[in-house]
Amino acid sequence: MSSIVIREVDSGAVRNLLGEKPVGHAIFTRSGHFAWGWVGDDRKSPAGPVATDEERVALYQSAAFGTGSYRVEGTSVFLRYASSWNQIWTGTERKADMRVSGKTLTWKSPPYKLPDGKEAMAVITLERIE
Repeated sequence: MSSIVIREVDSGAVRNLLGEKPVGHAIFTRSGHFAWGWVGDDRKSPAGPVATDEERVALYQSAAFGTGSYRVEGTSVFLRYASSWNQIWTGTERKADMRVSGKTLTWKSPPYKLPDGKEAMAVITLERIE
């Protein structure tokens, strides 16, 4: 995995979403299914065998996953989510722009509104593992 950043549309400002070096994988099968998941590079284990509410929130905020089916139209990939860490995505179809150059996949989301009202897009860069 290389990076997951949020890029503001107007200013071009970029910030890391899950730290400098997030860990994870994205798998796309020939039969049209996908699974992806990643976690932040600074996740901390709970202090005890059962996470506190604060620890659970921190763990949730430092991870993301999704599974489902996909279809390709040019450089657009339509992801139909069967499950997701973000429950609002489950049962929906989301469009992404995906391009492969050598062993690198660049995955861009369509623009969306941040909580502060600014438009942004997620840009994920993945290196192929063989």
